[in-house]
Amino acid sequence: MRDITLSISEGEVFGYLGPNGAGKSTTIRCLIGLLKPERGTVAIHGLDPWQDPKMLHQLVGYLPGEVALPDNMTGSQFLGWMRRLRASANGGLYAGRLLDRFDLNPEAVIATMSKGTRQKLALVAAFAHDPAVMILDEPTSGLDPVMQQTFIQWIREENLRGKTIFLSTHQFTEVERTCHRVGILKQGSLSLVDSIDHLRRKSRQVFEVSLGESRDLGFLADPDLDVALVNNRTATITVNGPVIHLIQKLSSLPVVSIREITQDLEEVFMEIYQHDEEETE
Repeated sequence: MRDITLSISEGEVFGYLGPNGAGKSTTIRCLIGLLKPERGTVAIHGLDPWQDPKMLHQLVGYLPGEVALPDNMTGSQFLGWMRRLRASANGGLYAGRLLDRFDLNPEAVIATMSKGTRQKLALVAAFAHDPAVMILDEPTSGLDPVMQQTFIQWIREENLRGKTIFLSTHQFTEVERTCHRVGILKQGSLSLVDSIDHLRRKSRQVFEVSLGESRDLGFLADPDLDVALVNNRTATITVNGPVIHLIQKLSSLPVVSIREITQDLEEVFMEIYQHDEEETE
């Protein structure tokens, strides 16, 4: 990890993306005080994780990427133990809401639980004290598609309650549907920090163009336009420069429709990574 400068606003949902080994989990461990940076500072709501650990742990909930739970306890025993450890003031009321929300029966012995059930239990335990700041590392690992959708809706609702959320994940859909901004990490450094909407606007634009008669649209291809023929009347055109260049080339053709194809976050992410690699070669 090196030269990471990052500020997240109160009430923001921030997505943290990067391949395995890029440093996402290391960043989180520094945030919550499991690792101490060799240089630089870390603060959450003005609290240093090494100087104010007790206050920080009341303020923050943390779900690690690798969940380790005591196999010999039931889920209820584990949640009770965590509540006593934190001296939580809410009496388990919020934990009960989370149990209902994620359809979790905590009475089973943890050793008998499936991976998905253990993940839900870990999630409830991490945020049972209703913290103002939520830090999640690969939170939906092991969850089925229904529970993944439940998780996304829950994150949105918690943000509407004013919570600040730091979400590290490989699931682009989670980031697209919940986050205001995203940071992309590469080899221990931040490649960029930007809003998802702005990232899409900066990426290449793709259009599907249809004509009213058969034409070979391959002739449109040039350094600024990549053309992929769909059929003898339709082509998908990727614009690498100003869109006006495409409009000018189409002006003499019998165009019946132009439809912009929105790139999803994964496509934008891969484009950014490939661009960075080309620049370093």
